[in-house]
Amino acid sequence: IPLAVLILEAVRGRLGAGFGEYGWNLFHNTLLFEGHFTAGIDRHAHNVFLHLLAETGLIGFAIVTAGVVVWARGALRHPPGPGETWVFSLLAIQAFHSLVEFPLWSSPNLGMTMILLGLTSAGGLHFGRKRFGRALTWSIVAVGFLATIMYLRGYRGYEDWFLAANRAEQQGTVDPGGEMQKLLSLKYSWMYAPFFDLVWSEAIGVTTVDLDAKLALNTQALHVFPIPTAVYRQSLLLALAGRDEEAWDEWRRMEIVYPASMPMFRERLEDMAGAQGGGLVRLLARVRAEAGIRQDAK
Repeated sequence: IPLAVLILEAVRGRLGAGFGEYGWNLFHNTLLFEGHFTAGIDRHAHNVFLHLLAETGLIGFAIVTAGVVVWARGALRHPPGPGETWVFSLLAIQAFHSLVEFPLWSSPNLGMTMILLGLTSAGGLHFGRKRFGRALTWSIVAVGFLATIMYLRGYRGYEDWFLAANRAEQQGTVDPGGEMQKLLSLKYSWMYAPFFDLVWSEAIGVTTVDLDAKLALNTQALHVFPIPTAVYRQSLLLALAGRDEEAWDEWRRMEIVYPASMPMFRERLEDMAGAQGGGLVRLLARVRAEAGIRQDAK
């Protein structure tokens, strides 16, 4: 598994979109769907093979497929008994489920599947009994425990923050600024840090102050997942930066993927353009012109 991860990371950006980049790339390409109905976007392809192809390319797909083939050759070498048949049935359920959903992206499903695969594996990977082999074996075990502790620590930190913030809200003593600072302090203490960018970007003010830094943070948040408010903010920030065509393209993507949110965003743009002018006025003019063209077409 570590070798596979290293190989997949080595081809990131060249073959496949890269880990966790499915949702953003799907959103970025929604201009190809303009004029056609789209059911929205997701962070997963709802098919494990298509998702591997999208994010890791042919190399990642081949590595995982080869592992499955090797396992199948060993596990099915002899006629299965009642116990093996029961395990194979569970694995088949997971396999079929993975063709229409994404169960292997959740820890309970992935962990159970890995255990079942191990139980039915014909052999294992042995590093030998010499000093190097023993050291490598224990190093792998130690890394596994370390990763588990880091995930657990991060989850518990976020859970404690959430429960405390929820109690403060119920008691009417919540301090939004203070709660945001507490949440931000957890960012570098756990392994879910990218999701903090999505939360932190919601606090960005759409102004020209530190505009480059705001655009960088919001762009990074969009790569986690392009939620409607982040996309709207990106369009306005690009307009303020004088990047009119990019701002307009982002607005069009938003119209395609989140049509229900557009009346609210158009109303906000009217207010923002009146207050700040500049690129926002030009963006608003294009929005109004496009709306007029569509009305005439009807």
